[in-house]
Amino acid sequence: MSKQNMTSLLNFRHRIVLSRSYTESPTPESTDIVIVREAIKEVWASVTPVKGSFYVNGQAMQENRNAFSHYIVIRYNRDMDITGYAWIYETRPSGKRWYKVLAVEEMGERERFWQIQARLTQKSDLVNPPGNIRHAELPQGAQL
Repeated sequence: MSKQNMTSLLNFRHRIVLSRSYTESPTPESTDIVIVREAIKEVWASVTPVKGSFYVNGQAMQENRNAFSHYIVIRYNRDMDITGYAWIYETRPSGKRWYKVLAVEEMGERERFWQIQARLTQKSDLVNPPGNIRHAELPQGAQL
């Protein structure tokens, strides 16, 4: 799909939730880590797959964590700043999805759109929506 087609409003048929993630401790005495994905803004988007993925128990299996699987285009919003802590949540009839934002590029006439390079990380009906997403424990040596 050409960049011009990606910015056509006819392709903005996916409702996504831009979210940010951070870690916190439930209590000052606790050694547990809680991963929180907080919803920031719900927007319409064009979602275009670039590369296929394999899934095991709803988790996308990829060789390279920096390889993107989808282009996601949204309208530019000067009140937002998309950072490396950004995640995207989407609900589809085929299941709920989480994408990790890898890069953002301004595009279109007068840069009215953001093209997000994202990696699909989860695809399952069991995926939690934005809010407090708690994981029992991180494996030793795991990085977020």
